[in-house]
Amino acid sequence: MARESDQFEPVIGLEIHIQLQTARKLLSPEGFAFGAAPNKWLSAVTAAHPGTLPFPNQVALEYAAKLGLAVGSDIARVSRFDRKHYFYPDLPKGYQTTQDALPVCKEGVITFFLPDGTRKEVHLDRIHLEEDAGKSIHDQDAYDSLIDLNRAGVPLLEMVTKPVIGSPEEAAACFSAVRTLVRRLGICDGNMEEGSIRCDANISIRPVGTERLGTRVEIKNLNSFSFLAQAVHFEIDRQAKALLAGETIVQETRSWDPAGQVTRSLRDKESAEDYRYFPDPDQRSLHLQEADLLRWMAEMPSLPHQQFERWTSTWGIAPAEAFTLLEDAERADYFEAVAAFGNGREAANWMLGPVQALLRQQDTDSVLPPFAAEKLAKLIGKVVSGELVHHAAKEILLPALFQAPEKTIAELIAFLGLGQSSSSTELETAMQLIMDQNSDEVKRYRQGKKNLTGFFVGLLMRQFGGKADPKDVNEVVRRLLENG
Repeated sequence: MARESDQFEPVIGLEIHIQLQTARKLLSPEGFAFGAAPNKWLSAVTAAHPGTLPFPNQVALEYAAKLGLAVGSDIARVSRFDRKHYFYPDLPKGYQTTQDALPVCKEGVITFFLPDGTRKEVHLDRIHLEEDAGKSIHDQDAYDSLIDLNRAGVPLLEMVTKPVIGSPEEAAACFSAVRTLVRRLGICDGNMEEGSIRCDANISIRPVGTERLGTRVEIKNLNSFSFLAQAVHFEIDRQAKALLAGETIVQETRSWDPAGQVTRSLRDKESAEDYRYFPDPDQRSLHLQEADLLRWMAEMPSLPHQQFERWTSTWGIAPAEAFTLLEDAERADYFEAVAAFGNGREAANWMLGPVQALLRQQDTDSVLPPFAAEKLAKLIGKVVSGELVHHAAKEILLPALFQAPEKTIAELIAFLGLGQSSSSTELETAMQLIMDQNSDEVKRYRQGKKNLTGFFVGLLMRQFGGKADPKDVNEVVRRLLENG
């Protein structure tokens, strides 16, 4: 069924706000931690006391450069801070310190993948440093809004894409890729619930086949991939219906209401002139050294899109599996270390199956098992080679390795008495005895109760203590039950 929006194509740009994991705020000495009592993390500089002066956080500048290097930006050796004048009730200075004319990074490309594995690229306009605002709280007092300045001054990177994204799904996938990337680089924890990374979406629509951009509407503070996709979908439909009804789209800022599944108007959208940018006279220029940039580039880890392509093309990992393995940088590295021993497909099966299941049972926040990747690779290798039955490896050996990670695979196999211990003749002999002891069930099977196969398989597996190959067991059970 055709929709109003089918007559239009969306043009989407994202502004992604990345909270940096530094020891102190961008321009002041105090630290910051989520969940602290209101206004605990507040210095005279952040509170804008008369006579105080800012001093930039060099680590924040380093993190900005590292992100720029990862996406191929043009890194400014000299950049500067500007003042953005706008009414922020939760920034005591009355303006925001940001970068306008001379940002630290220009251009760049985000490479990402859609759920089906399709490769996409989104070009960037810039990445710039700025300070975060505090938090206005409207639901704790019947008459007044309360201000918590803990977050005020926390260093942010704002990554601004060009308006080149063509669908809500692409927007969500791009946002997800940025989150994975900054976690991979170790510059942001990516905790969306705590606001460590959030996104504003700029959406306009135009008739299909035309080039002129429509009026842009901004949706603020989206901290979920699904919320982003839902909000953009709604906004595309809203604008399409308005245009077909002869209405004019107003340039404005809106919010997303996930309960009502609608966007709501917040205010008219300001233009750059409204902000009255000018260089901050209290700030010195920011400098990056060529030697540092070369060193950071040399130290750059394998990036998520590179890992995704390598895993899916070389090892046949499904896109959904690759996305899961990439969610945590440590798990991604551990998986690659296991796969490097020769079997990436099996490494993924074990990491996302038995290993993940056992980790969920542990009283730990770790995403990694308590033993080296080489040990898991050896366990997998013995299963693949036939030296170890899959069932025994999964149900007996792997849990034992979790409990005694200091032991070698060979020591645990010997201690547990594992390994292949059943020839075809042994299985047939044992199955014949089981059939003699369960003649009534054999008769019922041959009369059509084929679901009794599992009953006999279970008995035969227990006979060999789980060390028989399940494939061989199933073959012997079916053959003897059918043929006698």
